Amino acid sequence: MAEQPAAKKARVQGLAGIHTVVYNEPKVIAEIGCNHRGELETAKELLTLAKEAGATVGKFQKRTPKELLTPEQYNAPHPAPHNSYGSTYGEHREFLELSVEDHRELQAHCKQIGLEYSCSVWDTSSAKDIVTLNPVLIKVGSPSNQHWEMQ
Repeated sequence: MAEQPAAKKARVQGLAGIHTVVYNEPKVIAEIGCNHRGELETAKELLTLAKEAGATVGKFQKRTPKELLTPEQYNAPHPAPHNSYGSTYGEHREFLELSVEDHRELQAHCKQIGLEYSCSVWDTSSAKDIVTLNPVLIKVGSPSNQHWEMQ
């Protein structure tokens, strides 16, 4: 096999001195989201099940519906009324939201069972709330990835 040109060899060797490759175990993230239906005990149960299934992280979502939705969106009927927890889409979203105190309790539950707590934030107010918990991982919700104030 032909030897690499000297210029290419020098670049590769130079990078080896700059970068150290460290293998870390991948994280298995259980997306709890809002599947707790606004119920703290259900959220804890989902975390425990996630841990038993092999997850290493339990991730929730936090939104401030009045900050995210226009008045028209907030007051519109839910697109699937039989699945709604309120008379409007906004009321439905509010019903599903857990308080920052609830998230603190979920974080404590995660610690107790050996699971890492994480949360996706969809708006600035939610980001400010979750930052107070100092989790290892905060994700900007995918629909909000162009929300320049949060980047």
